[in-house]
Amino acid sequence: MVLRKNMARFTILVLLSCLILKVLALYEDQAGKFDWRQQMVGRPAHVLFDASGAGGYKRLVMATEDNVLAALNHKSGQLIWRRVLERGESGHIHLPLPSNGDLVTYSGHNLLRVWCAATGLLISEAALDIAPASGAAGLHVLTSGRDQLLALQLGPSAALHRIARGSGQVTTAPLSTPWAGAARCVSGAEALLCWDAAARALHVFTAASGRFSKQPLPPALSASQEPRVRHLGNDLFAIAASGRLTVVRVTRSFEVVQEMAGDMACLAQAGGEQVLYVGKYSKTGKVPAVEFSVSAPGGGQVAAPAGAVSLTARHGTVSACHVTVAPRRDGGQLAARALLVGDDDAVTMTTVGGDVLWTREEALASVVAVEVVDLPMSAGDVSIEEQFGDPAAGPVSAFVRRMTSQWSQLASLAASVVSGEVIQGSDVTHLTRDKFNLHKMLVVVTACGKLLGLHSQTGAVAWAVPVAGLAPLPAEGVVLGLQRGTAHFPHAPAAALLSRGTLVTFNPITGGELAVHRLGAGVSQASLMQQSDGTHLKPLVMFDTAGAVHVWPDSAAALVKSLHQRLFFYTADVATGIMQGYAVTEDLRTVPTWRLDLSSQGQTIRRVLAKSPHERVHSQGRVLADRSVLYKYANPNLLMVITDADDPVHKRL
Repeated sequence: MVLRKNMARFTILVLLSCLILKVLALYEDQAGKFDWRQQMVGRPAHVLFDASGAGGYKRLVMATEDNVLAALNHKSGQLIWRRVLERGESGHIHLPLPSNGDLVTYSGHNLLRVWCAATGLLISEAALDIAPASGAAGLHVLTSGRDQLLALQLGPSAALHRIARGSGQVTTAPLSTPWAGAARCVSGAEALLCWDAAARALHVFTAASGRFSKQPLPPALSASQEPRVRHLGNDLFAIAASGRLTVVRVTRSFEVVQEMAGDMACLAQAGGEQVLYVGKYSKTGKVPAVEFSVSAPGGGQVAAPAGAVSLTARHGTVSACHVTVAPRRDGGQLAARALLVGDDDAVTMTTVGGDVLWTREEALASVVAVEVVDLPMSAGDVSIEEQFGDPAAGPVSAFVRRMTSQWSQLASLAASVVSGEVIQGSDVTHLTRDKFNLHKMLVVVTACGKLLGLHSQTGAVAWAVPVAGLAPLPAEGVVLGLQRGTAHFPHAPAAALLSRGTLVTFNPITGGELAVHRLGAGVSQASLMQQSDGTHLKPLVMFDTAGAVHVWPDSAAALVKSLHQRLFFYTADVATGIMQGYAVTEDLRTVPTWRLDLSSQGQTIRRVLAKSPHERVHSQGRVLADRSVLYKYANPNLLMVITDADDPVHKRL
């Protein structure tokens, strides 16, 4: 008897311990912590292969177009350190210079900083005595020897500032640049090249001469309308247009060094000699590739590796390259690594003639729209749901359906065992929902026109698709919506992206089935309806600048016409301060219903915010402390307009 009681107690204790092991919770200090975090740097504008560390080059130092100075591990692409500078032109990095293990940057119009290249710590900072020029067309920084910097302010009040790097003393002299308003300039170490489209000529400034000289465009590029100028290194520049490359050397004179076929060029050092890498971009099917050839500047053979690099299908068109050459660890042949930058802001490190080492999706540094999408159920969960069938069916048909479904599951399992292919959940769970539906797909739209799908649990990129002709996307005015979710099998999920008259439809789970539609009229307002058609697809209703209403897809026009009494649009003209509202008729025309002139009251429109059509109101009111109810104003057509105006009431401060 005593033994039975002890066994019963032991059994209860074991069961309780098992229950305790199944309990998962968060400590108080864990609440609000990051599940994952990604730190991006943006599209590289300047790249330095830093060899100050032990064992050769270990870091990639980048100054990006998003005003970020960062260092990456060249082997893995992981971020070593990152420094985010001021927003706008005041934080723009003009020229990063290595200096005895440190890094010197000139940003804004007068900020000179020195950084530790190994840790990214700020060593010193100096605000130079240089005032911002009114109406300046741009500021460019060059070097003049080891002890002097040159800052060129172009525009109506152009000036040349000579800066002593040790003392920070500034000497200013005037410049004449009447052509600078429409020019595109690229700065090198000691030279500046500006392309004047109106005169179809190059304006060249050198630190040695201290003045601009006008040079004609090389004959091989004279037929092109938009040549691209890029600094290769030292005194070499590359001018690319229409599949042709011209390499020029800018010292005290302007000299054409080499002309060849190619799309990009970059300069490297191999054994103390300069090596010119010329890349030709091609695309076979959906796989892009770059074929590199090598030569000495001006022609001739060099002992440096060359070959082709094949990228992934999700990589955009390669527009820039940076190559470094170093001997292998075994002391044998030279090895070359190329850093490729795409139009979609993808940064990829590859071995020349070899494989891709790593890729960073720097498009995520400029996200303009995000949509959270539920993942589809697994095949097993779908079969379980199908067991129950129609709730209105009789018991016999429900029993037959359930037995048929279970028999098909058993047959599928037996077939997989016989064939030796064991179905593992880890192979499919990356695109199927979990037990509590916490794992979702984050659909992200970036400013460079690239669509990406991220796993919400890890932040890993599931798919990425660059859309040609979509960039640059504005920070506001982008409409991203889920037209059909994953709960309507066999219909595939569908999402829509609308920006500036371009409509992109795609599958938000896989990134496939992408189609780009160019709309004829400019769209001023668009929204997804909450009602669905016969295929569970929510139509996209658009209001164009001519006052007409359009529906996508066209097959949903009948549904929109039946619900026209619920549709209202508005326009807000910031310049005139006039707002106007419209109602939709049954034939999908608009009728003005109200008009508001805020400029007559001396007000200026700063922001107009509408209620999100996807916002869910879970309760109509809130219970107050005295047990009364404060009801919510849940009008879906509510607008909030933010204006400012002078206060006519005198106040003493």
